[in-house]
Amino acid sequence: MLVGGEAGIGKTALAETLCREAVEQGALTLVGRCYERSETPAYGPWFELFDRYRPVEHEPPVPRAFAQSDATREVGNPDALLAQLRLFLAAVTASQTLVLVLEDLHWADRESVELLRALARDLGSVPALVIATYRADEITVAHPLGELMPAMVREARATRIGLPPLQERDVDVLVRRQFMLPARDRQRLVRYLQARGEGNPFFIGELLHALEEKEVLRGQGNGWVLGDLSDIGIPPLVRQVIRGRLDALGANAQRLLAVGALIGQEVPLALWASITEETEESLFATVERALAFHLLAETSDTTRFRFVHALIREALVEDVPVSQRRLSHRRIGEALTGRVAPDPDDVAYHFRQAGDHRAVEWLLRAGDRAERAYAWWTASERFEAALAILDASDASAAERAWLRIRIWDLNRYSDPGRGIHHLEAAGQLAAEANDPALAACLLRERGKLHIFLGEQRQGLIEVEAGHHALDALPATTLVDPWVARRQRRGRAALATWLAEVGRYADATVFANRVLSTTEDGDAYFALGIIHAGLGRPEEAHIAFDRARELLSGVASPYRRGTVAAERLSNVILPYQADLLLERQAMAREAETIWGHVSMMLAAGSARLAQLPLLVLEGMWDEVDELANQVLEDHRAIRAWRRFLIRDIASVAYARGDAALIRQLINEWLSAGPATEPGDAHYVIAIALQQLAAELAIDAIDLPTAHAWLEAHDRWLTWSGATLGRAEGALGWARYHRAAGDCVAAHRHASSALGYANAPRQPLALLAAHRLLGELNVAAKQYTDAATHLAAALNLADTCAAPYERALTLLAQAELSAAVGDEAEALTLLDEVRGICGILGAAPARARADALAARLAGGLPSPFSSSGSLTHREVEVLRLLAGGSTIRQIAAELFLSARTVERHITTIYRKIGARGRVDATAYAVQHGLTAAARHHS
Repeated sequence: MLVGGEAGIGKTALAETLCREAVEQGALTLVGRCYERSETPAYGPWFELFDRYRPVEHEPPVPRAFAQSDATREVGNPDALLAQLRLFLAAVTASQTLVLVLEDLHWADRESVELLRALARDLGSVPALVIATYRADEITVAHPLGELMPAMVREARATRIGLPPLQERDVDVLVRRQFMLPARDRQRLVRYLQARGEGNPFFIGELLHALEEKEVLRGQGNGWVLGDLSDIGIPPLVRQVIRGRLDALGANAQRLLAVGALIGQEVPLALWASITEETEESLFATVERALAFHLLAETSDTTRFRFVHALIREALVEDVPVSQRRLSHRRIGEALTGRVAPDPDDVAYHFRQAGDHRAVEWLLRAGDRAERAYAWWTASERFEAALAILDASDASAAERAWLRIRIWDLNRYSDPGRGIHHLEAAGQLAAEANDPALAACLLRERGKLHIFLGEQRQGLIEVEAGHHALDALPATTLVDPWVARRQRRGRAALATWLAEVGRYADATVFANRVLSTTEDGDAYFALGIIHAGLGRPEEAHIAFDRARELLSGVASPYRRGTVAAERLSNVILPYQADLLLERQAMAREAETIWGHVSMMLAAGSARLAQLPLLVLEGMWDEVDELANQVLEDHRAIRAWRRFLIRDIASVAYARGDAALIRQLINEWLSAGPATEPGDAHYVIAIALQQLAAELAIDAIDLPTAHAWLEAHDRWLTWSGATLGRAEGALGWARYHRAAGDCVAAHRHASSALGYANAPRQPLALLAAHRLLGELNVAAKQYTDAATHLAAALNLADTCAAPYERALTLLAQAELSAAVGDEAEALTLLDEVRGICGILGAAPARARADALAARLAGGLPSPFSSSGSLTHREVEVLRLLAGGSTIRQIAAELFLSARTVERHITTIYRKIGARGRVDATAYAVQHGLTAAARHHS
């Protein structure tokens, strides 16, 4: 195996890791190294390899040629030497595997390489592995290894591995494992390491050591803190490696290379010549030497060259005196501005290094370009750099306030805390300025902040007021392109926000006002939400199609992904849940689009597109993991978390987690049933109202249930919505059933069936048929009950909804029990308990257990005494009591270790256990151990 790569790329680390694992498995490993050419004797790595060999009983001695002392190392005839090695190889591998490692063969003598080639031919017949490492950038065709490598590959079927640089994701893993940093600091450190180290593990390690030594990266409490990375030099050990290569060039070549290093990682020959006042021809001599020493590399464009490594460039730059460095940067910046279409990032960089105020103009241009490309972090960084210069100068308060508003706008999703800081600072600056447009824009942006924080009513008041104030200003006032662009987009966004709180009539007015002047994807997006809420699915599809078409290719992936996600949640699942291919395609579309901006959003955000399907299709453990992952990310602001709430609340109800539902209700409907329409996200609000009523009905708290159902009706009437009416009628039907009024219950259930048919809503239709079937069973109208339950079961299967199937089978089991077919009832209950066991749907499982016990003559279920534990928690407790570790439990139940830890914490809380001993005692007492389960 031939392992190549640049210095520091990890060749030795890879070989050492493999050797360590080989030793653990009983292999014999021997390592020999080469050193600088002047220090490595003939067969040097082979001598070192055998110097480390200490044979034990039944192992062959060192080959005679390599058993000599340092003074007499003459191996003699190469053929005899090879014969000795072959005998040694056969003897050693007769009883064990052998691993030989020859390190740094780029410094090897030809004899050592020839011996390797000859020996490699024999490896196919014995259990041996030879690993040879080398620096690929120092192997030429004339080098012994370069000359013989094709033969080794051909004759010995040697495997060649070229170690590539670490990618940014690899560096991120490395940083995550060593340092507990806040997300933004971790990303800042990863970008710094990747930019400076360019994927070289040695350089990255040295950079980290330097940061720790200078306490730029330091431990604090249980985590780490990252300071300013702008002023960090090259670590001494890295400098030593690079310096050895530079010194061989001579002073004049180093001087010219230093100017090239100031220009950048890639150096245009014409610009380099103009700055150094050399001719391009005269530079070629330096370029050719630098190419030979692997300091420069050619590019596909013959008019420019690039430094092989960023740290080589930095070593050159650090040798330039500061005053000369600043002057050179100014000259480079001015030269770049004279070019056609100069790169704003390049110009801004050089003017910043020169301390030239002209950097502000170019930073703003660079930020504009990044923002247009939806590179929000880059845009924010450019604007913050410009702001730092403006804050240190005599720039006007208005100019700085506008810039802070833009930074807020860029950070509101990725880092809301940072964005809010800039928005608050902009407010303080605006108080100093007399700028009506600034005041109006700031009012609008504050309103957006309230909306993102879940304060919809106050937010919409301020957004509307800000828009009206901006519209009232003369057109000449809004001369800034960004302000004008945000105002146009803001009107469509306002239509969307009005639709999201259920103000469908107002939202329609705003959306149509925008569309009367221009085709706008965001306005069509708002109309899609409006049509869906008002029960017009076909019109909603048309609007969403138009939104997708207009936003494609020009809009932020976040917005385009949201179009697909909202279409899935608001149109396809309510009205077409039985179209499996369509719902899967829409979820994939949203996930794919969001995946392009996942770095800007909360962890796992892209996967949220699948969340409604995961709930419907019964993958509830994944729902839990995904929800926790997103909610634990500091970027998961309320505007983003709305994609979670309905789904995690519905799973919580099915699993009997009333505490979580109450927590969500308190968070989103802080005034309880008295929460006024428009104070919260409409779809979330009515879903939580329905669940709140269900909880109250389950607890036989009918006054509270009545209050929540009245609130639900009030919101429906206020909004004019169609969607939600079937669920509201079902809530009243269950309320009246709990109150003992079967006639009223049947009337409301029939109304729900009517609502669910106009327009057709498969899941609501399913629930209405099932409830009517249950009411018919209670009224002993068994034929009608069978008809309704058969319709419900067909819908559950058509919609691929296992939990809905379980609830319907449970109702059918009750029907079978009522007509005396106990065998059929028990068969149905077996399937119900199987489904509910997988899902952890404890309440439905408890109902099935109770009915099964009654039919079986009172025999208790093995789960009937597990208190408030869900099925999944019972499974975890059983394994925990049996002595399994967290990792073993995770493997057994196909969960992550983190999820198992959360389950154990919940179990301890529910049963009052202080640790594993208490939990085991509880499991034994309640018959939840493996033995007790088998006996039962």
